[in-house]
Amino acid sequence: MRRFVLLSLTVALFFGVSLGAAQEAPRAIVNLDTVNLDTDRDGISDERDACPVDPGPPSDDPKRNGCTPRALAKQWALTFLVRYSPPGHKTYFKFAEETKEEALERYNEIADDLISTVYDPSVKPLFAGPLGRQQTASILLGVMFWETSIRKDVDLGLGPSARGDHGRSWCLMQINIGDGKTPGGLSGEDLVRDRKACLAEGLRVIRGSFGTCWQLPLNERLAAYASGSCDKGRAKSKQRVGTGMQWFNNSKPLRPFSDDEVLAGEFPKLGGPSEKNTMLARAE
Repeated sequence: MRRFVLLSLTVALFFGVSLGAAQEAPRAIVNLDTVNLDTDRDGISDERDACPVDPGPPSDDPKRNGCTPRALAKQWALTFLVRYSPPGHKTYFKFAEETKEEALERYNEIADDLISTVYDPSVKPLFAGPLGRQQTASILLGVMFWETSIRKDVDLGLGPSARGDHGRSWCLMQINIGDGKTPGGLSGEDLVRDRKACLAEGLRVIRGSFGTCWQLPLNERLAAYASGSCDKGRAKSKQRVGTGMQWFNNSKPLRPFSDDEVLAGEFPKLGGPSEKNTMLARAE
């Protein structure tokens, strides 16, 4: 529970997100200050640590104190997930039900996997320039939201409604391969087991759609991703790209990090089929 409160406070303070748990923020901060907790053991008390669950170096900037650039990037992505799909919200899908605590922990994993994927040096971003990976991450967030609403059952492959397009599309990126495999040899089950592989495959398909539909305006270039054709799916493309780019443009205060700073850090390499989604392993 303490970890959930800390994560909630981090996101709420980071972007002013209204969460049920965040309503207890003043009491939680007082208690943490009284006992001088240091959850991530980086030598900076939780009260002064902008990233209380991720160890980082001290900084005179309160927004960066106790944070690595990677942790700041993860919090930025986490804030999107919490803002657009509030943890613990009501759902009509039985296997998508989860508590606020469970949802926030899963969102934290998703944000971590997203940053690991987009900032892997071997991964080519969708956009060039010094902010190209931040823009790429924003597009992926927009796609995830519109494709799945970040639902637990889709993320973990649970229950009869976990797969879209009549059972053909898998994982948070809704990769349409049916019972087949990706060009890299991954099955749908593999994409569910390894969220980073799902995200990397989604990025590959998005890049293909952008290339195929290059003559269309930017916000329509996901048409092939959404429908299989540049002549269809333009409205869906506008939703996904629009949400992603709107988030990128409006969240500048939440990005006190550069792509180069994040790339300078060390990241776990993209996993293979044997690397399981942590939450999925627990569900099993």
